[in-house]
Amino acid sequence: MPTTSPVSRSRFLRGSDPWSARTASWAPSSWRTFHPCRGQSPQIEVVFDIDANGILNVSAEELSTKRKNQITITNDKGRLSKADIEKMVQDAEKFAADDERMRETMESKAYLENYCFSLKDTMNSEDVMQRVSESDRQQVTTLASDALTWLDDNQQATKDDYDSKIKELEGVCFPILKQYHADRHMAEAQKTTDINMDGSAPVPEPEPVPMESEMPGTGGMDVD
Repeated sequence: MPTTSPVSRSRFLRGSDPWSARTASWAPSSWRTFHPCRGQSPQIEVVFDIDANGILNVSAEELSTKRKNQITITNDKGRLSKADIEKMVQDAEKFAADDERMRETMESKAYLENYCFSLKDTMNSEDVMQRVSESDRQQVTTLASDALTWLDDNQQATKDDYDSKIKELEGVCFPILKQYHADRHMAEAQKTTDINMDGSAPVPEPEPVPMESEMPGTGGMDVD
């Protein structure tokens, strides 16, 4: 049975660094307004509003139930000094190159994971099962499953590691998928050969008119 939680937890961070580990927490929050959404994920719309005094008002609405909640975050506790802010800006600039490398690494990792799941789904589609041999489908599925296992075992891999694994998969799977698409397009083209140039369905040939001798009741004899 699906499990749901009535608690929607959010963290509010401050700073210009894109990684939460290097940012300061502004205020923890735990919203308990939203009831479980059985069989589906909740859709929550969050609105942030900062007034002239630097007070942050955060409101949230669960779209399916129209339930709302709101919290207010002030900057009177743990407020950053000017020196703290300057240091955060300097750190963000200093780590800019590292952040870019980390972003590229995460993108390669996500691409590899999505590619593996896409390959497995494709190999299980009805059309592919009809056009691709079982041995090729099994090969692709096994490679995708092995790559997902490798991902779980290598969470700290580099971008080059992920890219290398992607190329390994593409080297085997691309020719199989290319042949599948070629076969499918050829089959679709074959279906259109019977279609007239104007796009209408072909006109059936008229039934041949039987000879007089073949008409019933004549017995093949001349009729006056």
